[in-house]
Order: sequence, then C-alpha cells, then structure tokens
Amino acid sequence: MNKITVRFSIDQCSLTQTTTTEPRKILNDYYTYRVCEINSPIDSHLSKSSLHNFSPPNKVWCPWRADCTQILDQRGQVTIEIDQKISLRFELRLSISENLTNDSYIIYLSVDQHQASIRKIINGITIIVNQSANVEHVLKCEKGKYWLSIDYANLFIKYGQGEVRDLCALFKSEIPSNEQNNVRQIQYAHISFNGSYDMTQLKKFNDKVKLKVGRNPVIDDPALIAVSPTDFSLDYQRSNAAVSITRLHRHCQNLYYDIIKEPFQGDDFLHFYEAIEQSIHSETGWCYKKLREKANRFGKPNILATYLRITIGRNRGTSPGVPYVLEIWSSGHYSPIHRHANTYGIIRVLYGEINVKLYRTLDLKETEPIRETTLYENQVTWLSPGLNQIHKLENKSSNKTCITIQAYEYHSEEINNYEYFDYITNDKESISVFDPVSDINYFKFKELMIAESKSRH
Repeated sequence: MNKITVRFSIDQCSLTQTTTTEPRKILNDYYTYRVCEINSPIDSHLSKSSLHNFSPPNKVWCPWRADCTQILDQRGQVTIEIDQKISLRFELRLSISENLTNDSYIIYLSVDQHQASIRKIINGITIIVNQSANVEHVLKCEKGKYWLSIDYANLFIKYGQGEVRDLCALFKSEIPSNEQNNVRQIQYAHISFNGSYDMTQLKKFNDKVKLKVGRNPVIDDPALIAVSPTDFSLDYQRSNAAVSITRLHRHCQNLYYDIIKEPFQGDDFLHFYEAIEQSIHSETGWCYKKLREKANRFGKPNILATYLRITIGRNRGTSPGVPYVLEIWSSGHYSPIHRHANTYGIIRVLYGEINVKLYRTLDLKETEPIRETTLYENQVTWLSPGLNQIHKLENKSSNKTCITIQAYEYHSEEINNYEYFDYITNDKESISVFDPVSDINYFKFKELMIAESKSRH
C-alpha cells in the first residue's frame, strides 16, 4: 500500500471568537439587558493572556481536504482531540518530519477494538511506551472522544478519553530527559483511519469524525471553584483549590459578574429563603406540589430526582433556554447525570450547599464520577465548552434546602446551537433529552412566596 503523508493544518480551518466585555445586570427589570459601565470589574481585571488558560483543543483540523497540511503551531507541546460519531480505528503520529517514512523520531497513538497503545520510533527502532487491552481504554463500539497530549517541558505523553483533562487521562508516560530535544522538534501530525492515510478515500467520514488541535498540553486538572481576583491568593494557586475568575474565558467572566452581586433575598423580602423552605415542606405549598408534579420528569417516577427551575427574563437564543435560572433543591434531591450543550456557565450557591460530581463522558456504562466536591454558600463553580460539561448536582443535606443561581451562554461563533441537555434516565437504562423549560417566572414565583408567607402569619 502506498503511504501518503497527511499533515494537518491548524490555520486553514480554525475557529475564531468574538466577545464582549460589557457587564450585565439581570434583575433591573423583567427584560434582561446589557448595561455599559466605565468602571466594570471585568475591564479592570481582565487581561488577554487569561482568556484561554483552561481551553481544550479548539482549532478545527481538516484532514479530509487533499493536501490540507501544515506544521503545528507550536513544537513539542500539543493536544489533539479526535471526536468520533462512529467507531473507526486510528493511528495518530507526531513526528519531527513531514515525511511519513522518516522514522528518526515519532510518538504515536494507536487505538482499535482490541488495544490502545503508545509507541515511539527512534532511528527505526520501535519502543512500546504503554499499552492496554482494558475495555475502558480501547476503541468504543459506537461514538467516542479520544485525545493525545505531549509536553517537552514537563516530559510527558498522555492519552485519554472523554473530556480533555488530566483526570480523564488513561495513560501517563514519562519521556526520558535525553529525548527532550527530540520531542521539542515535533512539528507534524499524521493520521490514519482504518489503516489508510489516503484522505480522498475517507471523505465519507467527514461529518462523522471531528479533529481539533490545541497549543497547550494537558497538565493539571483545573480547579472547580472560581473566586474574584481580590480573593485569589498564591495559596489557591499552589493547592489548586480555586481559580481566579479572570483566568477563565471572557464568557464565564461576564456571567460571573452578572450574578455574583445580586442579593435575591433583600429588603423587599427579608425571609425569601425561609418562605421557600416552608413552601417545600407544607402540603399546601406551591413548591411541595410542583416537586411532586415533576416526579416522572426524568423517566421512572422518583420524587428525589426533582428540582425547581425558576427562570429570570426571556429566552433570547444565546443559551439553552432562559440564560438565568434560580434552581431549588430540596433536602436529598438531585439531578440526573446530564451533559450541558457545550455552553459556558456559572453556578453560585445562594443558600445551603450543593454536591457536584463530574464525569468523563455521558455513558450508561461509565457512571463513576471522576471528581466530586461540595459547594457552600456564595461559592461559585463554572463550566466551559469541553470542561465540566457532564455532571450531577445533589443536595446531600439532611435538613436544609439548597438554592443556586445559574447562568449560561453559548459560544459566540456557534452556528448550530444545541438547545437541550442529554441525561441518563432514572432507571439508568437509556439516555434521553431534556428541554430546559421553566417551572415559573422568577417575579411571579417571588409574589407567590410573599403571598404564602403572609398567609401563615
């Protein structure tokens, strides 16, 4: 078989982003709108270098075009993602040469239905770095997301599945220090599917396989808690306990400043949260009745698998559903494991506490979390395209309701936005689709809580 060199371009098929730094207020009136302020907290703390600290690969690769070949943007440090809608065995080679037959130094990942392996070729000699026949490591029977990351500076090779993050790495292999210069010279990537490097024969898979390239290697897993820049310290940096909001994408920053100062429980209704608690526990309460009405929302009836969605403003097409949502979690209640629509998001705890579990992928066979944490009042967590997208929220408190405010926004340049959340049903037997509809408008809900509170006194 004739071998054809395929070099991937990461500048011919790249995605671009446009963003805004205008801060927004969400409760000035019924209709959410943006407000310009000269002394915005975003303007005062934002720096361009902070925008992509935690971005997975986001430049589209187009191997399906003949001769769509360029050197990688950055030598010796790269992360490559292969997102398959169908199962195709593949081999990904990272080389110092554009010539596929040049075997002076190559790192390559090979994944098929029986084995996943990382090998090196040094001056024609093949060395097995890591390999496994574990069913969780090999090619999925249907769709799957695979990634490879190398870093000459920290001397590692990582292979993972699911979200592109350290917690999802399946292989972590050290590179000997005497090979550092070789790794640093890597500037070409070559791909084959089903044993073929001829992309003209593989164009039929154009809409079935998406490849993306990122300049940054997968090093530490990002912190889940976001704090304001004034609260951030080097102790957080050292322990990886929290990240400054300015180190996240601009979309996350906008959403953070939208909701971080909003009091919700204020002078107009000092006992708002207490009224919600009473409404949940009283058989005549609106919250009590609505939760029972939703018992079968996620499949097999289960009262614990329910929570309330109180929306603020309108659906303006910039997010899945209304962008601002007050969510109410009765004691012991939880969401299903679900995947967000690749959006940016901020979740702030207003009252009580919420347990957050993260998952590698949305899969009936992989329901063990990769990470778990509990957020307390006024703590904030985040999600962005490719990170923290698959999670389960649960109020584990035995006697206290949890109330969160959540804000979501699509990527600016997304053409076909997915308006739904996919989730694992209550019986754990299927994956279904959730339309993020509102249970009630926030202002109407607040009026109901005021009325219920007055009726009790």
